[in-house]
Amino acid sequence: MEFEEISDSKLLRPGEMILHSPTHTVVVYAALVDETVRAFMNGALMEDELANLKKIVMTKKQYRERPRASRCKGCGSNKK
Repeated sequence: MEFEEISDSKLLRPGEMILHSPTHTVVVYAALVDETVRAFMNGALMEDELANLKKIVMTKKQYRERPRASRCKGCGSNKK
């Protein structure tokens, strides 16, 4: 996983996870108002400059290797 500077604000989409550099916290991007970014951090709305945020970049191999959630076994997967 790598972190890169955000050069173009059009690359960000609402709901995307980005890194807040000063606190080293992953936040959920909400909106861009002027040069201020609004994002959710720990359930609260925060505002900060675009320069303090970095985009999280994962390779396809890293994305495939992430742990997957298993299916519910309660109802049975071989139901007829």
